Parts: sequence; structure tokens; C-alpha cells
Amino acid sequence: MAVINEIALQVKATEQQPNDLGTSSLVHRFNLLGAEGLDRITVPNGTGAGEQNRVWSATLALAAAPADLDLAGGLTSKLDGSAVTFGTVLGFALVNKSTTAAEVVTVGGNANAFVNWVGAQAHTVKVGPGGVLFVWDPTDGYAVTAGTGDVLTLDPGAATFDVDLIIWGTP
Repeated sequence: MAVINEIALQVKATEQQPNDLGTSSLVHRFNLLGAEGLDRITVPNGTGAGEQNRVWSATLALAAAPADLDLAGGLTSKLDGSAVTFGTVLGFALVNKSTTAAEVVTVGGNANAFVNWVGAQAHTVKVGPGGVLFVWDPTDGYAVTAGTGDVLTLDPGAATFDVDLIIWGTP
């Protein structure tokens, strides 16, 4: 299966300061991926550096208990229903779709955790309402080890809310 992605991420902040002559403005802007002036990068199909041939996404309803996603065969393709198995994750993006202050998702922290993107099993990242977590390493990625390092945990605590998740990688 050939997979080709176009990914566009840009940060823009406008700072304004009133003064005697009116208002001065400064725009802070940069593209997170690709060279300045590009609005997107294309990730070609393959298994070499800078390539990927696996992608999986879902809107997940988290319901007051950790959701453990098995990256080494526990995900299902939306195209044909086959198992999606990652040997390397090049990146992932998670969006907390909640708008309620206490609805925070904690990413990571499992006995069989896929953790090399944060360092160790006890390390986690919290994503609050409306927050985004984006992790991307197109050259080396992050190894997935079946049975001992293949679980991505999303823990909503006692809350119930949705998150969007997309994962890119290779087998």
C-alpha cells in the first residue's frame, strides 16, 4: 500500500503595541516543517529515512479510564480492516477536543509503554483542553518493540471526552 502525506504546520502570532503614532505590529511566524516559504512538506512512500508507508488515525472517545493503543498490531486499517503494525513511529499528532478545564489527557506511562519519544516509562506529557501534541522525527523515528515497548497510553483521568490522533510510521 502506498502512502503519501502532505503535512502543513505553521505558527503565527501577531503582537501589537499602541504608541503615539498609532499601533506598531510585529508578526512572529515560522513553518514547523519544511523550508521557510513552503506551506507543506510531502512525506514520500517507503521505509528509508524521511519516508513512511503506514498511517493510522481515529477520533477516540476516552471514557474515564486509560486507553492503551497497541502500535505493534492492535490498530485496524480504515481502508481494508487489516492490522496496522508499526516498527517505527516517525511521528504522531494528538488534539484534545475538550473545552472543559479539567479534561486533560496524559500521554504515556504504561508498563509496556512506547516511551522512547519521552525518555522513560514514568515520563508523560499532559495535553489540556484544546491542546495539541505533535511529535515528529522523519529521519530516525522512534522504535516500537512488540510486547515490551509498543503501547501508547492515553489517560483522561476521571473525565470523558474525545481526542483526535494520527500516527505515521513504517513496519
